[in-house]
Amino acid sequence: MMHEIQYTRWLNQPLDQISLDLISYSLNYKEHDFLDFKQDFHIERRFQRRKDQSESDTKINITKMLERYCVAFANTYGGFLVVGVAEHKKGFFIKGINFKNLKRRKMLMYIKSEQKRIKKDLGIDFEFLSIVIGNKDLLVFKISKGSNKPYRSSEGKYYYRQADNTLSK
Repeated sequence: MMHEIQYTRWLNQPLDQISLDLISYSLNYKEHDFLDFKQDFHIERRFQRRKDQSESDTKINITKMLERYCVAFANTYGGFLVVGVAEHKKGFFIKGINFKNLKRRKMLMYIKSEQKRIKKDLGIDFEFLSIVIGNKDLLVFKISKGSNKPYRSSEGKYYYRQADNTLSK
């Protein structure tokens, strides 16, 4: 209950004013309805095994991940996706994003274009912020709770959040 109140407050504040507080607070707890951590933009297993992932593969992963989490959070309470945080037995830690073959600036430009497309095509608003903590890059996404539910991805899938899971119907 305490987490819900804190995250609801943060959803109503500008992302650039809360990102460091959000991360330092959240690293001490587990993922839940309002929060998900991802180590990187790998959601398709076929790309996880390949070390020679191309720029277009990276963009496909970014697109799919953003759509999946935007739809899920918009269909529930809204929430935060933090990319660059890994999970260990003892909890979460900041690992940073490995930009591989897609340079940082290029990745941010691509995400900005996806932000516009998702707003236009899916009707979902989100903010994102790139921050550096201890020389490690993180991306923090704040996805608003949707007002025209249910939302679905461009592939026609309905996602939602339940505890620390993103599920599809």
